[in-house]
Amino acid sequence: MARLIVTLLCLVAFPIQAQTPENLPSMYPKESRELKEEGTVQVKVLVSSEGLPVKIEITDSSGFSRLDEAALESVSKWRFIPAKRGGHPVEAWVIVPIQFKLRPNVPAEKRCSPPHCAESPAARLNPGSSLRTGQSNSRSSEALDGEFDPVKALALLYGDLEPDGKHVRWKIQGTTEDIESQEFAEGSDVLVGVHLAQPYREGSEDKVMLITTAVPANEDFSCHACFPLLGGAVFVRHGGRWKMEAVNRLIGAKGGDHGGGTAPEGKLQQIGPDRFGVLFKSLDMWSGNAATFAFLVAATGDKVGILFDIESGYVYTNDCSAEMDRQGGCTHEADGSSYGNWGHDSTIEFLPGKNPDYYDLSIRYEGKRFDFEADKMETVDRVEIYRFSKAEGKYKRADGSHDI
Repeated sequence: MARLIVTLLCLVAFPIQAQTPENLPSMYPKESRELKEEGTVQVKVLVSSEGLPVKIEITDSSGFSRLDEAALESVSKWRFIPAKRGGHPVEAWVIVPIQFKLRPNVPAEKRCSPPHCAESPAARLNPGSSLRTGQSNSRSSEALDGEFDPVKALALLYGDLEPDGKHVRWKIQGTTEDIESQEFAEGSDVLVGVHLAQPYREGSEDKVMLITTAVPANEDFSCHACFPLLGGAVFVRHGGRWKMEAVNRLIGAKGGDHGGGTAPEGKLQQIGPDRFGVLFKSLDMWSGNAATFAFLVAATGDKVGILFDIESGYVYTNDCSAEMDRQGGCTHEADGSSYGNWGHDSTIEFLPGKNPDYYDLSIRYEGKRFDFEADKMETVDRVEIYRFSKAEGKYKRADGSHDI
């Protein structure tokens, strides 16, 4: 518990997760683009109880005055979710990192799309391939020859590589309920790259799970708390070829600890006697609060998706009340200020259960929480059990959850 609090407290001054149309991407100055100026501006914002920026200061310059000024102008137009004290919105400071990063923007006439150029990456991999940008999330008979190459797999999934040899420009077709960001609306252009390629063995078969991330293709794009669009595919080895047996280019928009279009790190997780997935942990922060989430990506049938998405931890670092302080739930600073200092962490385990194919998910929460209505600090010590539902294709809460 102590480790989690220390880790999150040093990240508390991060952007408020305000998913509103008013929060437009920072405008990249034309001269900065021409001079290839890049950097991150740390902006300190005093947010009113109405969610308006009252005062804005730069705490860490990008090193370029044009980028600093653009960040200030952009943030001045944002709207925020205000901090709360006892359930009521209050004025509070937050630190917002604004990232300016140039992205490839190759004119359409200079890009190569089959069948107009036979030497495109996809054409070289599989001559006569019928796989094209926007193909639906169905099983594909496409395969890779030789050793598994994540970049070749990326080209197979999405189309021709950009000149950087690492990304593919792709137009989104379709959508899912997990994608709420306007940046990833149907028809939007995105740049897709490889996030991870995780090898594993299921039964007697060698497999690789490829996870991709996509961000808007606009070179002016920058964000203060955005999440990338995740996609994925599972490849299985047959002799000297890697056949794609499951795919989903629109898994959902999921982010990492710092937003900015990055995805969290993932690790291989056994979820059944002969089943594996990739377990991710992400961090979401807003005014005076921070929560960790755990989500699992795995293949079911011919589709890759999120089998569960659970809040796995929480830390409160908002204003401290007198009663909270009396009950040991506050931290005092040298300048006389104080803030709440309590929360809970969790331990996740996959254990054999009633389902012969999928293990049960057991998550134990331990720590403290403050009941604002009762004005009382409570101990958190409970276990929740989730069981895989074949009908829904994901984990659902099961009987057996209980307080300890």
